[in-house]
Amino acid sequence: MVNRVTLVGNLGADPESKYLSSGTCVTKIRIATNEKWRDANGELQERTEWHSVTLWRRLAEIAAQFLTKGRQVYIEGRLRNDTWEVDGQKRYGYHIEADVLRLLGRGDDSPQERRDSREPAVTGNDDIPF
Repeated sequence: MVNRVTLVGNLGADPESKYLSSGTCVTKIRIATNEKWRDANGELQERTEWHSVTLWRRLAEIAAQFLTKGRQVYIEGRLRNDTWEVDGQKRYGYHIEADVLRLLGRGDDSPQERRDSREPAVTGNDDIPF
């Protein structure tokens, strides 16, 4: 069986990061992806989907350091089911647990943000010398 998600989209807000008591960094981001098509009347239609993404450890630190609202990113990961309660009602949702992150486009014009698009993707196991 395969559980694989690939997204290319833009961040809807700055990343939210925290360190757990174990010292592990976790970062959450929201990514918007867009779809365009023509309906039966030839009218251009567009739909935006929002995706919650969780990054762990080194990927989380990189995301917190280099990502900002509006930045385009490539994400690969696994789909995870979430369950929580609000006022006694069970709620369900999904998020992507990322294990590959690639910064696309440009952030601001700071030298740290400039990266060659041919650079390999960052994975959760890489030790990236930023």
